Amino acid sequence: MKKSILVLLVLSVLLITGCGSVDSDVAYETVIEYVDVPGDAVYVEVPGENIYNDVSGSDNYGEGDSPDVSSTPPLDNRKIIYTANLTLESETPDDVYNTVLSKLSIYEGYVENETLTETRYTMKIRVKSYNLTNLVNSIKTEGELISYSKSSDDITSSYSTFEARKEALETQHIRILELIEIADTLESIVDLEEVRVDIESELNYIGIQMTNYDSLVEYSTVNLTINKAKVLEASELPKSSQPNINLIDKGTDSITIRVFNHSENDTVVYVNMKIENKMVLQFEEAVLGDGYVTLTAGGLDSDQSYDLEAYSLEEEHNFSVKDKMFVTTDKTFFNKTSDMFVGTMNSLVLVFEFIVLGLIAILPYAVVIGVVFVPIRIIYKKSKK
Repeated sequence: MKKSILVLLVLSVLLITGCGSVDSDVAYETVIEYVDVPGDAVYVEVPGENIYNDVSGSDNYGEGDSPDVSSTPPLDNRKIIYTANLTLESETPDDVYNTVLSKLSIYEGYVENETLTETRYTMKIRVKSYNLTNLVNSIKTEGELISYSKSSDDITSSYSTFEARKEALETQHIRILELIEIADTLESIVDLEEVRVDIESELNYIGIQMTNYDSLVEYSTVNLTINKAKVLEASELPKSSQPNINLIDKGTDSITIRVFNHSENDTVVYVNMKIENKMVLQFEEAVLGDGYVTLTAGGLDSDQSYDLEAYSLEEEHNFSVKDKMFVTTDKTFFNKTSDMFVGTMNSLVLVFEFIVLGLIAILPYAVVIGVVFVPIRIIYKKSKK
């Protein structure tokens, strides 16, 4: 009989405290419990499982009922968790990492955990939520931004539910402790202690969840990844497409050429003009893909041969193979007259050389005649006398 009465008291307390904690965010389902007490049959209403309102709009309201919108917190008071994800690339990730660390003290942040390897730095950063945007914008400029995303999670409804449930459980916990103090049998105390342990266990769970929510709301999360950019060696880079030189015009003191870019990529064309491997002029021009550039070199010497060579350099490529051309500027009138005079002189020289060579050719015969024939002639004339 005493045990049944005690159970009735406990259930009555739970009923009173459960119903007293109902607000706009939490409702409790009423369960009819039958308690067998000798002599009488007593029906008691006890609180069952809590039914949480669904802020997404799935609440079921009775006819003529409507949701109490006044209980919805304004935007400034809402509990929102922000998370940002950034991926940067840099040839010097260690420098970026150290720079990020130096910024954390400015923006009231800290590193929750990190993983550092030779080619990748991964960091989970917690920063005061009101500094999140400034920190992210500052980090973005420290390397090449590969990807960025930002998300938000509104936990206001869940947080309010935990608060209401916690308040109800705390009231129940106080009443249970009061009942334990007045319990007069060991069995009653054991039963009440089981209820107390269950309530305290749920209070502990709710406390942990609310503390975690508070931390996530106060400090936003930044997931930062810094990848080391691969620097290709010159031997690993492909060659740029070879350009092509076409002669457009030439004069006594100028040469005009057109250099074609046969690649679909934009490139920079370099043209060198040399005389006997000595640099005379250099050109450097940007050329669009499948385009060309026209270049004119002035102030050149007349009747002078120039060696032209053109090569190109595309982005992330090696220099191309050179295309070469030999061009001689036109002669002036003076050059032509001089050439004619020189030609005439050359002809005279040739004639003189021919005469000299002829004389040289007959000289041996003259010597023979002078050495042999003349003495014989003299001897012959003397013998006649």
